[in-house]
Amino acid sequence: MSKRWLLFELLGRDEPIEKKQLALAIKRVLYKTLGTFANLKLSFWIHELERNRGILEVNQKGLTLLRTNFTLMDSIEGKEVLIIDLLVSGTLKSLKEKRNNVTFWTEARKKLKQEISSVEGIIEEDGMRFFPLKKMKESLFEGLKASGSGGN
Repeated sequence: MSKRWLLFELLGRDEPIEKKQLALAIKRVLYKTLGTFANLKLSFWIHELERNRGILEVNQKGLTLLRTNFTLMDSIEGKEVLIIDLLVSGTLKSLKEKRNNVTFWTEARKKLKQEISSVEGIIEEDGMRFFPLKKMKESLFEGLKASGSGGN
């Protein structure tokens, strides 16, 4: 049986979840939305799960079904959740090597929040933030120039 290794992240859950809980939630949604046939085609095992990030092993034929299932899942045990698949590899070793170069959504969100909060001239009104577009563009452009990623 040919298999693939998938790196994923759970968004929307602050508290940790057990491997068994996650596996049951995935199977439940799979059965509910795609039926018995999909359950027969898909075989997966959660290899690692820590801080709402994990690695799972899936049979190659079931990979597309699993990814589809992730898009159909909206909650686990009544709590809203989103499962993002970040990377797929043919070997566990290769996936772990590539994992170091992956930016997880939670990290990207924190970085973006910091960059936005550094923009001067933000107006807060009735709990909403208004960003002066020109200043935000200038600030982001300056950040790109300083990091060597921007243009002239």
